[in-house]
Amino acid sequence: MSRTQQDLTRADRVRMRRTTQGSTRTQQTRQHVRRYAAEVTPVTVRGGLGTPVIQRTRTKPRRKISISLDQRGTEMQLPALPIIHPGWRILSAFLVIGFSLLIYLAYNTPALLVTAPEINGLKYIPAGDILRSVDLVGRPIFTIDPEQVTEKLAKDFPDLVDTSIEVQLPASLVINTTETEPAVVWQLEYRSIWSDETGKVIPQRGEPGDILTVEVEGILPMVETEKKAGAEQSVNQDQEETASNEPQYVAPSLLNSALTLGKQAPEGAILTYNIQDGFGWYDPNGWYVYFGTQMNNLDQKLVVYQAIAAELEKEGLQPGTISVEHVHAPFYRTEH
Repeated sequence: MSRTQQDLTRADRVRMRRTTQGSTRTQQTRQHVRRYAAEVTPVTVRGGLGTPVIQRTRTKPRRKISISLDQRGTEMQLPALPIIHPGWRILSAFLVIGFSLLIYLAYNTPALLVTAPEINGLKYIPAGDILRSVDLVGRPIFTIDPEQVTEKLAKDFPDLVDTSIEVQLPASLVINTTETEPAVVWQLEYRSIWSDETGKVIPQRGEPGDILTVEVEGILPMVETEKKAGAEQSVNQDQEETASNEPQYVAPSLLNSALTLGKQAPEGAILTYNIQDGFGWYDPNGWYVYFGTQMNNLDQKLVVYQAIAAELEKEGLQPGTISVEHVHAPFYRTEH
């Protein structure tokens, strides 16, 4: 037999009221959830159980893009795009890739490569020798140092002077130089030496043409470098071949004497030189005449020589050698 409400205690009435309120609140919550679920767009998950909660919290926010349609109040939503915040590492990577690409293009673009340098001022030296020495063909124009090329040419070709390099973009290179002309050919026993008007020994290239030739008997006095122009020394053929790469010079006094005497030599005469008798020539009449190494009084020596030659011819004598090195004590020998 159930108890009536009058028989219930105060505690029993409180428990009944709480139970009734809890059931009502639960029912209201269920109704609210059903109403919200009906309003929200259903979400379909394909493949798996969806994105884990931890991964969803790590996903970067996305930018929603909506496009309005013609009808009022309607729009079309495009797929959301992630919002990217590039850092310094990404920017540095792009810079490295970009500069690397520019460097590669600069070294491999045909428009920037030297193909056929222009060389002006050559007479004896082949242009191919110049190009092989400096190795310019196929190099990027911006890697060429004009001063370095000039120094290389001066070292490999001592007979080039006043060399200048003109570099023009995109790939134009002009070499302007002057080739030293030989002034005297010194004919030694086994080989010949070319020297310019300053006495500098230059390489032999091609045919020297119609220039003064001196036949040297024995050794030829030379100086090793221009710095030692005041200290002459005798250098024979063997010493000359083993000398350093420094330019050599014929002794200035000998060069000046050879050039001075060469202007007075008869046509067809061959100039000679030896340390004992100095300079002279082989006369077409069949004898040697020597004037020594000093030509400051060459005019007097020529007058004395002509007088001696005329007197010998008058007497019918055939000399082998006539020496007027000492103008006040000339002599002749009948044997060579």
